[in-house]
Amino acid sequence: MRTEDLQIVETHGDPIERARQFGEAVRNGLEAYLELTAPSLVHFESPGGQALKANLLRHFYALDPPMDLVEAFCGAADADPDVLIERAASFSAGKSRLCCECSGVFMRRDGLVLMGQNLDTGSECGVCNYLEIGRGPDTRGYARFCWPDMLSLMHGLSPHGVCTTGCSGPAGDPMGTGDGLAVLLSRWLYFYRCESVDEVAEATRRYPIVGKGVCSLFADAGGHVVKVEQGGGAYGLAWPETDWAVATGHRPNIRGEGLGDNPPAKKAADKARFDRLNLLAEESLARDGDPVENLKRILADHVMVDGHPESAPCRHGDNSATQFSFIYDLTNWEVHVCGQPCCNEWRTIKL
Repeated sequence: MRTEDLQIVETHGDPIERARQFGEAVRNGLEAYLELTAPSLVHFESPGGQALKANLLRHFYALDPPMDLVEAFCGAADADPDVLIERAASFSAGKSRLCCECSGVFMRRDGLVLMGQNLDTGSECGVCNYLEIGRGPDTRGYARFCWPDMLSLMHGLSPHGVCTTGCSGPAGDPMGTGDGLAVLLSRWLYFYRCESVDEVAEATRRYPIVGKGVCSLFADAGGHVVKVEQGGGAYGLAWPETDWAVATGHRPNIRGEGLGDNPPAKKAADKARFDRLNLLAEESLARDGDPVENLKRILADHVMVDGHPESAPCRHGDNSATQFSFIYDLTNWEVHVCGQPCCNEWRTIKL
């Protein structure tokens, strides 16, 4: 994807106004989204699938979601709220979800707080990817990447500041058994109602979120970052104490436990990517020059381990290519955007 291919949406005002503005902006992508996610409906066809669907939707509505925002978004997008909520549930429940094994690097240097993100959503998702630049009446501004799920787009109305989220499905998660909550349905509610990093932290302590793993990074105007991970009912919070931290969208066995002498190529590649990002981050701190430019080099790195395309920070695989990359400058409130960072120009947007 080229840098200019990323669809950027600017929203202003209170949450209802921003929901309506975002709905208008993504209306043309609705047909592509429904086509892209249609295969996930197979998970609700069997009697067990129907029970799973009922369970997911029961949980969702029991959480008292802010339906005024859903209705404002759907009205502007010319969409049926029930259709989008059901599709989000089937998309969450599906094991054959779209590949979204993103990676991120958090760095602090020379007074700057930077967060870099490689988004590996696959080229087939291009028509459904958006970056929202939002400005509310009492906020300085935020940037939120919305990967291909219309309910996730509504989740993108968060007033936190700068935020980004990804999703992955660890092996053995409870979604296939009919238990648990669909993360795409639940995380949106909990975090949407939070207005600070402290409130995000408190929400994850209060609500046991069961489902597919999530790696989320939230930042407030002061550059404070909270990292949230869930999977199989577990959650965790981390404020990086070092000058850098690395996250990847695929975390099972990431530290090598249980891989054995002959790990599957895919798991070995995931760990190799994690290790490569850590090495590059450490080297960057010792390198002279602009920290932002150094972070761009990290995100554009496509050195492969054992020839596996998914081992590189910047991927080139057919199904999991790095489509877009971002650098969030939490000190200067800028977001740098690039389509496939190894071969395209970056664009800078002031928040």
